[in-house]
Amino acid sequence: FDWSPYIKHTCKIEGKGELWTEKLRKLREKVRCIYPIDIHQRRPLHPVIMKPVDALVSTFCLEAVSPDKESFDKALENITTLLKPKGYFLMIGALHETYYMAGEARIPVLAVNEQEVKESLIKCG
Repeated sequence: FDWSPYIKHTCKIEGKGELWTEKLRKLREKVRCIYPIDIHQRRPLHPVIMKPVDALVSTFCLEAVSPDKESFDKALENITTLLKPKGYFLMIGALHETYYMAGEARIPVLAVNEQEVKESLIKCG
């Protein structure tokens, strides 16, 4: 995957004068591995076994792969099992959306509102 357009844009909006190539080098030093994951499984990383982590980020993921609210809740419960106690989960998404566009492709998503997301987070602990 070519991250350069995103890194260039980040450097531009940060306005710190950092070269995008330097930011990319730093990112590559920090990211050690990318694992395939199935958040609808009780053990989302199976067969990989790893220690719980301090933080997780989900960007337009849960609502895109969950056909209904029950699946959304279960996926949230499954993914948060990967966190240490008192770990952080940053979920980025769009409220009330029914689809998003990826190039020419229309990707259907589960429309959730703020209250539903809050209830799901409370429910999964």
